[in-house]
Amino acid sequence: MNPRESAALSDNVYMDPLPPVSSDITVGGTKYEVLACRDSGSGYQGVVYLNINTKEVIVAHRGTEFDRQPMLDGGIDAAMVTARVNAQLSDALALTKQALRLADERGSGPVHVTGHSLGGALAQITAHHYNLPGDAFNPYGAAGLAYRLPEGQPANAAPFTNHVMAGDLVSAGGPHYGKVEMYALPRELEVLRNAEHGQRIASLGTPGMKSGHVMSAAVAVQLGDSHRLVHFLDRVTDKGPVQSVLDNPQARITDPDDLRRIADYRRDVHQLRAGTTVLVGGGPGLDHVVLGTPPSDGSGPRMFVVQGAPENSAHLRASVPISEAINTTVEQSLAKAEQIAQAQQVGQQDHAQEQTRTAMRMG
Repeated sequence: MNPRESAALSDNVYMDPLPPVSSDITVGGTKYEVLACRDSGSGYQGVVYLNINTKEVIVAHRGTEFDRQPMLDGGIDAAMVTARVNAQLSDALALTKQALRLADERGSGPVHVTGHSLGGALAQITAHHYNLPGDAFNPYGAAGLAYRLPEGQPANAAPFTNHVMAGDLVSAGGPHYGKVEMYALPRELEVLRNAEHGQRIASLGTPGMKSGHVMSAAVAVQLGDSHRLVHFLDRVTDKGPVQSVLDNPQARITDPDDLRRIADYRRDVHQLRAGTTVLVGGGPGLDHVVLGTPPSDGSGPRMFVVQGAPENSAHLRASVPISEAINTTVEQSLAKAEQIAQAQQVGQQDHAQEQTRTAMRMG
């Protein structure tokens, strides 16, 4: 399956309304028959496509409508993603199972899965569940969402590829099932270079500040456009044709310093993946976010932050209503993280100065 076709179908599944079953459509210059659709009250939407020429069957899982927009103030906290995936997973699995049955009945195949953002997380899970090949675009990493997915590409599993933009906040938020292919726009590299330069200047007046640390709410917002699926599609703009990053050699990152800056940025986002900064004030070593059973008193379910093995109740560190976590935005999470980091840094500096004064008095 060509990843360009997967990207085009991941975009097509955002159509409203979805294409009628049994209709013939052309997407990205390729003709497909729509074998099945699913539009559920859970918020899930998906389409099963048959490539009329190759007889391949493709299941496209849709992200949310918000996923099509720049990530300016939306949520990527693990609680939000887990809640949405939990709500939609049974529908995604059912449609994928239906695609396998339809392919078998028609003598078609193989079956592939694809999706963007939340749809990409569903693609990872369904690919692992049914051992199917596929492609995801800027997905939230499902290997970090307590579904027992391995991180990376298992040697004995069907190949799955995650195509991610370097500055994308969502795909940096968790480990991925399958391999990861990364692309970068010139503007993404420029923003990260400028952020590092500014941080180095600031560090001259602030001893102990980590040089090259590029993570901040401002940088994340500047890179909000990176999440859009449009970067993986050939398109025409007011300035002329724009090539998909999938086919653009210049979108590949080769400079070692750029690779380091990107790794720093994505690592920092990954450390915030659970939204635990907002929940527990920056506690270290937080490993999991899990959903609790709805209480018998009728109140809403809660999300628990865990340090260590999630099976051991002694490892619970904090909890928050899921409704509250879902309404916590990325910008709020990152701003809170920045405040905590600054407070911790000031505390460390004060401690170091106090130790120095004590040593001088004793000396």
